[in-house]
Amino acid sequence: MNPQGHSGVWEASFVSLPTLPDLESPFYLVDLAARPDALRRLYEQDPNPRCRLIYNGTPHEGAREAGPLLVEPVSADAQTLFREGLQEGWAVAAAGPSLTLDDADAHFRQLAEVDAPEGPVLFRFAAPDVLGSMGESFTHTQCRQLLGPLTALTGTLDGQAWQCHQPAPHEPETDEPFTLTENNLRHVAHVRRQRLADSLARHYELPQMTVSTWFDQCHALGAPHEQALVEGSRALARQGLDGPLTPDQLDRIAGQGRDWSARLAALNEWPQGARETA
Repeated sequence: MNPQGHSGVWEASFVSLPTLPDLESPFYLVDLAARPDALRRLYEQDPNPRCRLIYNGTPHEGAREAGPLLVEPVSADAQTLFREGLQEGWAVAAAGPSLTLDDADAHFRQLAEVDAPEGPVLFRFAAPDVLGSMGESFTHTQCRQLLGPLTALTGTLDGQAWQCHQPAPHEPETDEPFTLTENNLRHVAHVRRQRLADSLARHYELPQMTVSTWFDQCHALGAPHEQALVEGSRALARQGLDGPLTPDQLDRIAGQGRDWSARLAALNEWPQGARETA
């Protein structure tokens, strides 16, 4: 995304960074659904912590301990803990000039539930992998709405630093809330699938393109979801295949049955190839 608009004014944008930048006294966000021990670890470092459970006082209060946690670290140990969380990919840093904990809390409560193409959804903005996977699809307007009184949200995805930033806090000019689009959802699904392929490729020491092609071929064979793509690709890797299935091979597997379970069984029984696997 080009952060400069047609007028030459620097706009809110999402960028990938070579390294994490220096951050001055940031707040931190943690997705407690993914990191349920974060609140306990905070209290171990700060006996009287400055924090907010974002779902408190919202219709989702019953899920507050599995929702987003906003923290303003007080002790040096707590600051170290969440800085490590930023580096390890389980915390998001939030920064803005003169930003208070209450201001940040109020802003993030507005983002707890957002509109999406199929209706309102809980937005996991405190999860670094969600923002990191979706960010490149954000428009300048979405970045401004996401940041509001902040100047930056910073995180990492698989070791790659990213940042959504703007030169100054934004006061919304309209009442339009942040909304997730079809493009956002398609992009995050694409990135999630790519990350799955990368992980499998590393494990089986295969080219990433080979696993991505297997995903496409398993989808064509009727794999109903991401886990099924993984199961089918693992079956091929374990059988020693080190390249895409040929059209004839695809036809043979498709002929083993109409449903995915029968075709997965055929993949698991595929003749052993020449390649040794882990």
